[in-house]
Amino acid sequence: MGISGAQPFALSPEELVALYLQLRVHESELDRAVEGVMERLRGLLYGNLSIDEMEHLEDYYSILQASDGTARR
Repeated sequence: MGISGAQPFALSPEELVALYLQLRVHESELDRAVEGVMERLRGLLYGNLSIDEMEHLEDYYSILQASDGTARR
């Protein structure tokens, strides 16, 4: 068995931002495949968020967590 072809995978806005933030922290350690995922996430976020939201992504993530009731601090 194995994975063949592209697979659909849905993430919430909060999950997308959380994943991107974690990848960004470890950017220097990423292999090519994961770098590609990070670049795709970056493009998706830049295409959907304002410049201010991207410049303050950690704050935006906190807002998402608070509005979803899942803040874990």
